[in-house]
Amino acid sequence: LPMKEVNGEQVVDRELAIPMIHRAFEAGVNYIDTAVGYCNQDSQRAVGEALKGWRDKIVVSTKNHYYGEDEKEWWEHLENSLKRLDVAYIDIYNHHGMRWARYEEAVEPRIGKWMRKARDQGLIRHICCSFHDDNEALKRIVDTGYVESITLQYNLLNRDLEEGIAYAHEKGLGIVVMGP
Repeated sequence: LPMKEVNGEQVVDRELAIPMIHRAFEAGVNYIDTAVGYCNQDSQRAVGEALKGWRDKIVVSTKNHYYGEDEKEWWEHLENSLKRLDVAYIDIYNHHGMRWARYEEAVEPRIGKWMRKARDQGLIRHICCSFHDDNEALKRIVDTGYVESITLQYNLLNRDLEEGIAYAHEKGLGIVVMGP
């Protein structure tokens, strides 16, 4: 999103960003993705402002980057995202930067339970992840059946994950492309 400096700090330029987002919605875009760290930690707030009057028409995606052992801290990240976005629920809630090792070490033993609980409480609708690993790891994550979609890097200059994308398609798992 376009940025500007306010009191020595970079923030999203709402005068440019919100009309740009609204124009995208008017043109038919119905999915928006953000994360805590985007735009100097101001992206979620700006997206939340842009969602006013559009929430029921837009799929909102954001991410939780926490892989630690403190359940309370994980929930604080979710609650902060809900507040910043000013929404009652998040449609697509991603584990941020998933790799196979993170799945095995953190998601499978504990964080997955917290995600399922948040979904059961209606705070999130779909458990997903953004992905940063190789084809074999992508296939393993698909095979767990845990996530409902995976956001990953793919474009004409970076086609490394085509095999894994095809595998996900065969298994009926959705892929969202970042960095097209």
